[in-house]
Amino acid sequence: VVSYRDAYRVLKSTTMNRQFASRHIQLQTLNSMLKVVQGQMLSQPEGLVACWESDEGLSGGVRDLGKLFGWEDPDEFDEFYASIFRKPAPLTDEERMEITKDNKLEVYMHSMVKSMENIKILCKKQLISNRKKKGKIITRTA
Repeated sequence: VVSYRDAYRVLKSTTMNRQFASRHIQLQTLNSMLKVVQGQMLSQPEGLVACWESDEGLSGGVRDLGKLFGWEDPDEFDEFYASIFRKPAPLTDEERMEITKDNKLEVYMHSMVKSMENIKILCKKQLISNRKKKGKIITRTA
């Protein structure tokens, strides 16, 4: 399972909300870890069973997690998840500026955003390929 979300939200969460490390250090660490995840995805594509964009609700791939956790009725899972999920408000330009320290860290942020986007694209491609190989194409949308 690969879970991803907006890179700015990740940095805000880990540095401003929970203070794991300075923003600069955390940007470098997170980007390095994203490269590790991408390497694992490339070396073992057949092991991917779900992609989850955690900020997107039912349209973000969470149904696959429901199946993995034993939910047999997709409508029942949808109802449950809809009752607990709260879509975050979009980040404003001001918030993005604050997160990147008035754009002083934007070059590092751009790299992390690109890495996250590459993982998202690769995840979706691999999941489609894996489903085709198993004959389990899921076309249901929110």
